[in-house]
Parts: sequence; structure tokens; C-alpha cells
Amino acid sequence: MNRIVNPKSLPLLVAGLALLLVAGGVGWMGISGLMEVLDRAQELGERKGRNEIASILSRAGGIGAAKKEADDTAKLGQELNREVEGTTSPWRRAWLEATGDGKDWAKDPNKWKDKLVHDNDEILKQVGRVGNVNRVALGPNFYLGLEDFKQRSPTADQVPELARRLSVSKRLVELLIQAKKVSEGYATPCLLLNLEIPSLVEAGNQEGGKGPAKMGEKNPEIFRERYRIKAECSPEVLYEYVRLLRENDWLFIVSDLHLANAKEGFPKRGEIAKLFEKPPLQEGESKGPTRGSGEKSGSDKLLLVLSGKEQIQVTLDIDFVGWKPAPSSAKAASAKK
Repeated sequence: MNRIVNPKSLPLLVAGLALLLVAGGVGWMGISGLMEVLDRAQELGERKGRNEIASILSRAGGIGAAKKEADDTAKLGQELNREVEGTTSPWRRAWLEATGDGKDWAKDPNKWKDKLVHDNDEILKQVGRVGNVNRVALGPNFYLGLEDFKQRSPTADQVPELARRLSVSKRLVELLIQAKKVSEGYATPCLLLNLEIPSLVEAGNQEGGKGPAKMGEKNPEIFRERYRIKAECSPEVLYEYVRLLRENDWLFIVSDLHLANAKEGFPKRGEIAKLFEKPPLQEGESKGPTRGSGEKSGSDKLLLVLSGKEQIQVTLDIDFVGWKPAPSSAKAASAKK
């Protein structure tokens, strides 16, 4: 027996069918989307050789454990950042000091020139004359590598670069003066012949040389430029100078070192023998040594043979690496001054 649908209930029936169709469509879309996500996750896990997502979901408390591992990783990252900051903080302070951050002499050409004269006078007070074995002597016309500005002042645009180079040059010379105080096996004169600094013309050099070797292409915080020192000194002074450079708060890197002996060959045997020959006794002289005569003993003469009076000719390429503070840190440091 056929049943006739009541016309009054027809709208409700249509609405119910529509609702079922919509629910079915949404359910299918949701299931399809979930299946697609699972497929991608499985592909990713297979590509890496392990299914990490499945591993987390399959074990009891996997999501909580994964969250704890993520928190531990974040803490480890923070600890590493603190260690890195502790290592680089002296270098960042050195950058501010070298650049004269916030100082008038690092901005004004006339005040920079006054500081150049003052710093050069300070160095002259610390050095000695040529031939003095106890102090460093300077080559002719030495002016901290800034001889071009001995008779003129820089432009305002040049001052920031020159401020840093003046600071670095002075420190390099002062470290050599300090190194000369080391105990030497045979006292030897120390002569600082020349100090070459990065010139303003070479400021665009990116590969080193005497111009800045900027590492800032990958890390804009790091700046590097090269200085060259030519000197004559004893091996002990050279060793001490390299040690002082390495242990200084400013980051100095010896990038190249050339050595040459003042004498090309070892003394001839006959010349060495003459050092140990005793002059014939004069009438009335005794065979024993005379105290206070000033004559060198046999051990002193042997030391002279082994070490020699000669100076080692040294050419040192020294890179100054500046670790720039983050912009916020630099502003905070300037505000405290």
C-alpha cells in the first residue's frame, strides 16, 4: 500500500536530507584532509629514516615528553647564548673603546688631530734611542702609521675610520714596548721600523691585505682589518709580543709572519775560536782572572756564539677583529656615558 507524504511535513524532510548531505560532505572533507596530512607526515618520516610523529603518538605520554624535550632544547640554547655572550662581551667593549664611541675626538677632525699628537707624544716618552738594548726604538719619521696626517687634518667623513685605526695602532705599539721588558738570553736592541695601517683608499678591500677583511657579509656584527708591523728584535721579544697579542682583551689575530736573520750564515769556526783565545800575558800579570776587569766569562762568550748579537727581522700581519654590539646594546652603552 502506497503512502502519501503529508505536504506539511515536506519542508522538514527536505531540510533533514540537506542536513545529512552537508554533514556527510563535511565529514568526507575532514577525513580526506586528515588522510592527506597523515600521508605527508608518513612520507616525511620515511624520507628521514624514522617516523618521529608516529613514535610520539604511539607511546604513553608521548606529547608531554616531546614538549619537555622542546623545553630542554630551548634552555640549552639559552645557556649557549649566555656562554657566547660571555666570550664576546670583552671584544664588544673593545670595539666601543677602539672606535671612541660617544667621544668628541671620534667625530671632530680637529679634536682627532689633537689626540693623534697626544698619543704620539705618549709613545715617544716610552721608547728610547736607537741602539738602546733596554727599550724599543722607533724608525725615522714614525708617526703611528698616520704619517699622512702629520701636517694636515682629516675631513669629517674620514674621522670615524681614522679614530679606530689610531686606537689600534697605539695599542699595537704599546704591546711591543711591554714585550721588550721580557728577560732576554742576550740583550738585543729592538727597533720598530714601520707600522702600516689600512688606508682610506683600500677601505673597500674585502679579501684582507691591508684593507678591512669584512666578515660582515654573513655576520654584520663582525669587522676585521689588517695591520702590518716591521721590526727587528730578539726571539724572546717576538715570542712575548705574540703572547701579549693572543691574551689581550682586544681580539688580535696574527695572520702572517715572516722572519729573517740579520746574518745570512753561521760565523766561521775561526771567528768563534778567536772569542775564546786569551791574549798573551804581559810582564807582571798573573794567570788567574782579574775581578772587575769587565772581561766576559767563557759561558757568556758561548752564549754570544749561540744566540749572537744579531736581531731577527720580523714582518707581522695582525688582524684586528671588532665585535660590534647589537644596536640596542650600543645605544644603552652610549646612554650610560
